[in-house]
Amino acid sequence: MPFVLSVAHGPGHIALSRDAAGELVVLPIDGTAAVELRGHALLVASGTMSYSFSKVPGLKTALLSGTGLYMDRFEATGQPGVIVVHGFGNVFERTLAEGESIHVEPGGFLYKDASVSIDMVSVDLATVEGDSKATQGMKAARTWPGGASAGSRRLGP
Repeated sequence: MPFVLSVAHGPGHIALSRDAAGELVVLPIDGTAAVELRGHALLVASGTMSYSFSKVPGLKTALLSGTGLYMDRFEATGQPGVIVVHGFGNVFERTLAEGESIHVEPGGFLYKDASVSIDMVSVDLATVEGDSKATQGMKAARTWPGGASAGSRRLGP
């Protein structure tokens, strides 16, 4: 699947924007660190970053996790770089401690360090009448130091 980008060359000014309300998150990337983003969250990345993508395994995960069918991966290639991503609504960022996990509403995933793993879990919620309904959730489970983020507004219905 080709990934098409515009490449700007200096000198001179350039302005960037997303056609929606939200928040921009600037991620400085050092050494050989890597960041994984939900599809279409990228606004701009340094030319020193390498790009790859992976298909999200399983149709259920792709549709319910908020990542889409593909996860974008940007990695520093020995030189520092920067990535700017756009989150719809406010963006909540959290650095997870060893063994710590958080539950993320499926439409809220924005980006994560490559060291953070994500698993789909089903959570049973009891209703007032005592009936049980199953809902889908995404759990970001840290496997070693890293961070994750979520946006507060889901794009679309």
